[in-house]
Amino acid sequence: MYVDNVAHNSGMGGQQMSPLGGFPWAGKLTERHSQLYQSYQTGLKTVIANLYDAADALTKVKEKYGDVEHANAMSAQDMETDFNDARSVPHNI
Repeated sequence: MYVDNVAHNSGMGGQQMSPLGGFPWAGKLTERHSQLYQSYQTGLKTVIANLYDAADALTKVKEKYGDVEHANAMSAQDMETDFNDARSVPHNI
């Protein structure tokens, strides 16, 4: 019990110890690490969503190009519309 209490309160001035230890900047370092981790997770989710959007758009384009008549009729504007439509579909990430 005594050892748990010492480890729990071993920060400077009786403050609680961070996961990185009890030295003066451990809490600040832990906070910065958490912020970096959160921004990394957010960025990764954005990349995943963009990849899903691209895959959805390319699937639409492939379906239209599967038919020779649509391949000849499809314009750059049609392709851009398909990509914009795919971007608006929500993904469960």
